[in-house]
Amino acid sequence: MGVSETPAPSVNVEITNRSGDKNHNSCEKCFCDSDNNQYSEDEVSKVDRLEAGIVFLKHTTLRDINVFELFEIALLVIIWYISSAISNNLNKTILDERVSVLPFPLTLTFFQFGFISLSCLIIFKLATSSSSSSSSHSLLSTRMQQLDSKTFMTVLVPLCLSQVTAHLLTQISVQEVPVSFVHTVKATSPIFAILLSIYFKFNEQYTVTLLCSIFSIIVGVILSSLTEINFTFLGFITALGSAMVFSWQNAYSKNVFRNKEMDHVNLLFYTSLCAFVVLIPVWLLYDVPRIMETVKLHDRDHYTLLSTLGLFFLDGLCHFGQNITAFTFMTKVTPLTYTVFNTSKRIVVIVSSILYFHNSVPFLNGLGITIALAGVAMYNKAKYDQRSTHSKVRH
Repeated sequence: MGVSETPAPSVNVEITNRSGDKNHNSCEKCFCDSDNNQYSEDEVSKVDRLEAGIVFLKHTTLRDINVFELFEIALLVIIWYISSAISNNLNKTILDERVSVLPFPLTLTFFQFGFISLSCLIIFKLATSSSSSSSSHSLLSTRMQQLDSKTFMTVLVPLCLSQVTAHLLTQISVQEVPVSFVHTVKATSPIFAILLSIYFKFNEQYTVTLLCSIFSIIVGVILSSLTEINFTFLGFITALGSAMVFSWQNAYSKNVFRNKEMDHVNLLFYTSLCAFVVLIPVWLLYDVPRIMETVKLHDRDHYTLLSTLGLFFLDGLCHFGQNITAFTFMTKVTPLTYTVFNTSKRIVVIVSSILYFHNSVPFLNGLGITIALAGVAMYNKAKYDQRSTHSKVRH
């Protein structure tokens, strides 16, 4: 995608005969060094074979056997889940009028887009000056791309509008209803993801087991949230709307990555910057007067103002963390896989909200979490069986 990878040297171990043609009935084991010179088993002594094996191991990276990739994905998921949990709880705290002096959804959304844009600019700056920019597995290898008019209109504008819409809907729903209810409703996103994956032709295969796993995750998340539901129609509609828009955005972003139009860091930067610019006039007209009035009311209460600003900064940091990890994770998996892990992330967010806001945990909450986790395990097993079947067919 956007992060370039340096191909490993051509060092292989293969089964071949002396003429170079592959033959399963009559063959000899050959080693190839970094210069692609072949040494048959009869021609190479034990010492030479040992040296050739060392050459092979030396030039075989962990990524070639997927160990590094698995570790990288696991680390991304952990950071994604933790930053998401903190960010969601901070969002609820900031938008709570009893705690924050700036409980304005538009201001919070505006600040988050600005913080992400600035953070991406810092990454680009470090990529220019850092000696580690040659690393293919580092964010510091990412450079700012120049956009042409076609990319701007077909990629940036649609994603910018979806970013603004989805984030505003999410902030409004978080202010109206508990975090657990918001993520219960947003757990319906796998349904939209399946439809969008079909539309964008990602060639996903949806077996009965796979669909049952999606259903189990949704049911589990709903059960885990039943006791926290304080229903308001506005909160329900905005949460459902954000789920639909985010699902479309994820599928469209995956399509952008597949076509290699833009890497994930540049996509995050430009969509956030565009959203930030779009919101400037709305923020100035709607929220700035209210902010000025609030500042006047608390002109002597510097501690409250500073603590609120501190919450905004910490929220921006965590929001950037969850976005950069989510976008990076999206480039490595299919849309449905991303949606399943995103649904599992909601379990973490729900549990963290229960602990953070000191909510009780009744039986249905624990049962729902168990069912959802079982659904994730079922999905992983179904995907593993699919890969195994496809591998056997190819061979």
